Amino acid sequence: MFYVIDTSALIKMKYDYPISKKKSLWEKCDELIDERRLGAPETVLIELKRRDDELHKWAKERQSDLFYDESSCTECQQDIINKNEGLVDSRRQYEQADVAVIALARKRRSKPALTYTGVCVVTEEILPLPNPWRKRKTIPEVCNNYGLHCIQAEEMISREGWKI
Repeated sequence: MFYVIDTSALIKMKYDYPISKKKSLWEKCDELIDERRLGAPETVLIELKRRDDELHKWAKERQSDLFYDESSCTECQQDIINKNEGLVDSRRQYEQADVAVIALARKRRSKPALTYTGVCVVTEEILPLPNPWRKRKTIPEVCNNYGLHCIQAEEMISREGWKI
């Protein structure tokens, strides 16, 4: 399984398992990175930079292995934006990684004909209850549109059998 991790999942992991206190979890993440089974688009690093904390430092030290160039996904990103109104918040004045996370997952999926195979998006966003007035789309909603499986960080930890 290849995990595409969103900023929200990394931040949640940092709060639940501080890097300086729960080194074993972060070492397990390093193993996934070394095995080329954990990745994120470059925009996630840009989002983390706004915090400039121990998580940003950890991510920056792994920049060349953890983060993937988004330039090969621009057409896919535009397709996602065009087909999923409300995913991108035009009022925000900074880069948003949501589209890039989904595009990377679509690119990395091993067998496009099969759904929920080979790749999984890790985010702390959840599927919202149906609401006709809600305009904002979440990562899990859009992933469902593309047959991509979405989980939270705790489920990734559980699936990998990590004992923290």
